[in-house]
Amino acid sequence: MTLTYALLLAGLFALFFVLEFLLPSGGILGVLATVCLISSITLAFTHSTTTGLTFIVGGLALTPLLFGWMVRLWPKTFIGRRILNLAPAESGSQANPPISPQADSLVGRVGVAVTDMLPSGLIRIADRRYDAVSLGVAIDRGTAVEVCRVSGRIIQVRPTDQTPENSTDKSQDAETPTLETPVESLGIDDFSDPLG
Repeated sequence: MTLTYALLLAGLFALFFVLEFLLPSGGILGVLATVCLISSITLAFTHSTTTGLTFIVGGLALTPLLFGWMVRLWPKTFIGRRILNLAPAESGSQANPPISPQADSLVGRVGVAVTDMLPSGLIRIADRRYDAVSLGVAIDRGTAVEVCRVSGRIIQVRPTDQTPENSTDKSQDAETPTLETPVESLGIDDFSDPLG
């Protein structure tokens, strides 16, 4: 009877181990898998020493095989595709829809970096602001940037010597605070003395 329970716990180990890769559990399923494996080996030793040693060797062989199989399978799962930001296996749907229908028309347009891009930040093209990512280099605020590529919701830019497109409202950047705006200019009361 103990051998049946040991085999059942070994099966639960394999199930929890696989589910740890497929479900976001915060490691709970991994802990349950470890507990099941140790319990399975302990029960196998109560049956006989040979059975216990067989379960140890089986656990040492099964764990790397399951791990290798799941590492190869994980990028093809729903969770893996979402975390790695990969397109779905079906060719008819889009994983990351563009920011707007005109997003592909941004390629080749020139704007200006509204914030420092280390590597991400805000850019302005004409009157519209976009979140963007620089390609490999840090870009200072106020530098002219050219859109190189739009991939889903990611706009990739690089510095350029071209003149940015004119915007009709130059005061928009002055009115909108950014992370680099000094606190004093925002009109916020001083909270250093709570009783004052």
